Amino acid sequence: MRKLILILSFLSCVIFTACQKQIAFNAQKWQKGKHLYEMTDSLIAKLDAEKPSKNEVLELLGRPELKERIQEKEISYFLKADGFISGWELYIYFDDDGIYESAEVSYFD
Repeated sequence: MRKLILILSFLSCVIFTACQKQIAFNAQKWQKGKHLYEMTDSLIAKLDAEKPSKNEVLELLGRPELKERIQEKEISYFLKADGFISGWELYIYFDDDGIYESAEVSYFD
């Protein structure tokens, strides 16, 4: 039974993600906290193309609300809630020189 619930939860996340309309990244909207999740595809494409430094990413996106979200090689941003204790986050990773390496959207519960 527990496996069935886990599988159904995973499938609902996949379906929900696939149904979300993505929009073009806009730094002003991002910094105002609007449509963060919907801009992630174009934001990640921009970061992949430009390979910015950690400071450039912080300048572009602003500082996360919680100081703990800024690590030496990682910055994370809360994107949106998906229930009472679940939601989506963006993780941005940097190499040893502080240059963008990769980014991913992650679901938490």
